[in-house]
Amino acid sequence: MTDEEKISFIEVTIGVDEGTLTKETELKSVDNWDSIGKLFLMSAIQKDFGRAIQPDILRGFQNVGEIMDELHE
Repeated sequence: MTDEEKISFIEVTIGVDEGTLTKETELKSVDNWDSIGKLFLMSAIQKDFGRAIQPDILRGFQNVGEIMDELHE
């Protein structure tokens, strides 16, 4: 999966407009990075990548690039 595909996956999953996020985007600046967005992301990673991501890891993400690093099978 390319970086562009990973960013698109995150945008679709948390419900932000395409082209909104970059690898450097700080998550605290993203309106949809709330408890629901985090749940959607956890569920999508489990479904699409077959991996469970721990809530404490999810809470520790500071930017989009950190999420991208977790998107692997």
